[in-house]
Amino acid sequence: MTSSLALRYHVAVRRKPMPRRLYFFPAFLPLAELVPWLLALLGAVAGLAGFTAFMRRHRRIVAAFAAILMLAGMGAWWVRGPSLAIRLHGSQAVAELPVPRAFDLPPRPAPLPEKSPGLTLLWNRRADRQILSTPVLAHGLLLYGQYDGGVMALRAADGAPAWFLPTSEPVFALTPAPGGRVYASEGLHYTVAAALIAIDAATGAPAWARRFGGHIEETATLDPLRNRLYTGTGPEGLWALDANDGAPLWHAAIGHLDATPLLLGDTLYVPAQPKEGSDHSVFYALDAANGTTRWSISLPGQPWGSPVADRTGRLILTSTGRGQIGVPRKDDAGWAQAITPNGTIVWQRPLASMPLQPGLYAPEADLIIHALKNGDLVALAAKDGAIVWQASAGGELQAPAVFAAHGRLVAAVTYDGVFTLRDTATGIERARWNVGKYTTAAPVDADDILYVPGAWSLAAFGGLDALADKP
Repeated sequence: MTSSLALRYHVAVRRKPMPRRLYFFPAFLPLAELVPWLLALLGAVAGLAGFTAFMRRHRRIVAAFAAILMLAGMGAWWVRGPSLAIRLHGSQAVAELPVPRAFDLPPRPAPLPEKSPGLTLLWNRRADRQILSTPVLAHGLLLYGQYDGGVMALRAADGAPAWFLPTSEPVFALTPAPGGRVYASEGLHYTVAAALIAIDAATGAPAWARRFGGHIEETATLDPLRNRLYTGTGPEGLWALDANDGAPLWHAAIGHLDATPLLLGDTLYVPAQPKEGSDHSVFYALDAANGTTRWSISLPGQPWGSPVADRTGRLILTSTGRGQIGVPRKDDAGWAQAITPNGTIVWQRPLASMPLQPGLYAPEADLIIHALKNGDLVALAAKDGAIVWQASAGGELQAPAVFAAHGRLVAAVTYDGVFTLRDTATGIERARWNVGKYTTAAPVDADDILYVPGAWSLAAFGGLDALADKP
């Protein structure tokens, strides 16, 4: 026997010895497929020998060609990458603000969705471009960010287009603020420079915009008392901005940050990944005035969790995970945690898959509800992390779950378009229907109306409170 190929010699012994003959075991016949690879290896070795001789004769030409390619690559990065001001200072005010385009058009009807049990369809409108962000309501308008850039506003009453604001990058999140302002967060994970844009919700006119050397994948945290806002910018950490003009107040380079900070009093709580590619997170408590670290603790997994406070303010509920949205993996995992404001971990529970942020805290039931990438919804008791109920949303989730009907219902929509409504306290399913595939945005509700986005459509349903009141 040899270590790579099993052989045996068959010796036929007669009156006169015969030559030895070689036989393959039949089980090893498939190894003959290795022959083309071995021939390719021999060809590569021969080609390398020829290339070595070529390099000796033309090394100056080859070196010059390689230098040109390197300079071209550096030039492309310089053109497509962040500006010099961003590379030097981390951010830059956008001088030329985009101009919104107003509409006076009738609504465009979309194909009717599958009949929704217990709700009444009010309108269903087609989207010209793929919806990316969860919609927000402001000034009687329904605003959403688009995958190929831009913020679109529809009239909430009938779905007719009101205005459109172009942007340079996809708009992943929108943050409504008092006074009719909405902040649009640009960028996906591959974006090298993304802006935070302050928009007048009524007209779509931008008040200011500031670009950062990273991406902004979550909503901003508002601080009305100090007239500030705080936003994570991916690899560029956490920034505090003046809400009036977007001027930077401080910057905390605490690592990769794709979460919405929690503001309690004068302290910001936020998780970050201190080292790209690492499998652990650091949970920080920062001074909201200047961004200095008050304390930090280590947590397992990546920082997939925007922290929320419980009803007493004595527990901070957050989550971490391992994985990537839209990419199922065998090692997907998650953890839910409860942490005191002084940095003590009260409990930590493993989750079956990566959690989508933010988690939902229900104060009346004292539950923290996590939507997991694998499609599970898990409700945990905030005091000790015990599982109160668990249910399947019907498929992979790429959008977080949200509250509806004043927190009495939990709404979730899968990537395949399966939409469900469940009782918040018990997890009992109240309604289920299909809204269309490739959905990455969560619904939003107001005044007994539920607005449900698909990938290329938006529908409004009435009767939400009556459905929540059913026993």
